[in-house]
Amino acid sequence: MFPSLMKNNQQEFLKNKAHSLPETPGIYKMYNQNREIIYIGKAVNLKRRVTSYFLNLADREPRKKALVYQIHNFEIENVDTELDALLLECQMIHKHRPFYNVLLNHFEKYCYFTIKERLHLTTDLDQKLLFGPYNRHGLVEKVLNILNNLYFKDLNSWYYQIRVFNPSNIRIPPSAAQKELIDFFNGDGEGCLNRMIENRDYASQHENFEPAQHWQEEINKLIEFTKINQRFQSFLQKRLIAVIPLNSKKDKAYYINQGKLEKTAVILNGQSLDAENFQKLPAKNNFVKRAQLDEIKILESYLTTKRIKTILFN
Repeated sequence: MFPSLMKNNQQEFLKNKAHSLPETPGIYKMYNQNREIIYIGKAVNLKRRVTSYFLNLADREPRKKALVYQIHNFEIENVDTELDALLLECQMIHKHRPFYNVLLNHFEKYCYFTIKERLHLTTDLDQKLLFGPYNRHGLVEKVLNILNNLYFKDLNSWYYQIRVFNPSNIRIPPSAAQKELIDFFNGDGEGCLNRMIENRDYASQHENFEPAQHWQEEINKLIEFTKINQRFQSFLQKRLIAVIPLNSKKDKAYYINQGKLEKTAVILNGQSLDAENFQKLPAKNNFVKRAQLDEIKILESYLTTKRIKTILFN
């Protein structure tokens, strides 16, 4: 049999297999002919999602088309809810590292801020002061540069020569810099932002409008970062139970302690939650490892964007 005909037959087999899948939430694992997992995905409706891979192949972008042509077989795992599917997908990608899973495949890209003479990005967990982890993208790099230029400036550098600083912010004592940076990464950026505003206003009052505009642009970046960080830090402080309906008779409860999922339980509608024992759980160390960040972000984002019933504890 010719290879192209074999491939067509295989695609038809996979399409028929996909049509027989349940219309329930779950994850799917795509295998190549060497039984290697090349992609893991999640779905609210497994039948609809997996079937879509084998339809209208000619219209797919090259990368997706290349993935589909390598699929030799697939397996599924059913779960109770969309949130279960998101969490299981994350765990399986971290475990198997499939080639075509780009976003969740390399949690090593996450880094921490640390203070050591000046501010640095690091993956070394042995540092005394660590804040994060954060996704090492453009905003994080910009925040690093902005804060270093504010607190640990080189007075002989070109940056200092072209900027206009309020005189009180030219030489900031190391103890004050460290305190304000710790506050900033813990969600309170008032001290840092006030210094930036003072610099902007000083430049503007002395008719240095271009430096004033640069200060405003950097203030906007810090505000953007602060909003994201405050939401994340707030979630890490919470102890809550989220309840998602499964059907007319049953719900699923998610017990989340300081950003981490402690346990789940399927309960009857109206059944009392195990709130008393959950409240007695000891407080956790809030330090987040890089491998935990994706799961915490999934929980935080899902509970923020979906209308989920939650019971919040102090």
